[in-house]
Amino acid sequence: MRNQLFSYLLLSIVLGWPPVPAWAGSSNSLLDVSQDGAWLLVANPDSGTVTVVDTVARKALREIPVGEKPEGVTWIGKGPLAAVTVYREDQVVFFDATNGRVVLKLQVPSEPYGIVANRAGSTGWVTHEYPGSVTQIDLQKMHVVNSVAVGPFVRGLALSPDESRLYVTEFYTAILHAIDIKADGQLQASDSWRGQSLDNLCRNVVVHPHRPKAYLSHIRSKIQVVDGSGSIFPHLSICDLVPPTEAQRRT
Repeated sequence: MRNQLFSYLLLSIVLGWPPVPAWAGSSNSLLDVSQDGAWLLVANPDSGTVTVVDTVARKALREIPVGEKPEGVTWIGKGPLAAVTVYREDQVVFFDATNGRVVLKLQVPSEPYGIVANRAGSTGWVTHEYPGSVTQIDLQKMHVVNSVAVGPFVRGLALSPDESRLYVTEFYTAILHAIDIKADGQLQASDSWRGQSLDNLCRNVVVHPHRPKAYLSHIRSKIQVVDGSGSIFPHLSICDLVPPTEAQRRT
């Protein structure tokens, strides 16, 4: 859960940047806050549910069964509709947060993980670990529009502030990929930023709201020296979102 909370706290804590306005669904997470900040959605992978939380009263309003192993949740526009990826059932489930009603279970390609949506709530995007692709979903008609192959085991997903690009991370290599969203809605893989051979286990990516930078929270679990304290090391990688070179990614 701490890895998911990291996505929301990163800009203000790591950068020392004052809180800035954001919109729901701009980066994949087990959590998503409504645009007015009044409600919080929490995906619960162990119980197969989504909890709706009143952020003012600080209490859970309802728990909605959605399927086995939900991994990403997003509000659709201002709500009350929302969508959640259900990893083990290959579905994106649409539900009404006000009454807990499941509206539709949309069958999608295998292993859906991250999900983000645009501000208008018209379009959403989903990462799929296998076959390593991103699908685009019409959130109003609730169907898959198209997809693009990206790389193996993709998980992390973020939408750029101008909504012209997606940023996607490979889980086992922590490679960051950029996907251009064309005017006609087509998706086209463009740039990529490779890390070091030790970088892996990357579930999330956050894009700076004003600067061309992306922040990847991940782990290094392969070491080349004996270390008695263990071999799991949390890391933060920072990528300059310009034509990539080796010098434009650092940890």
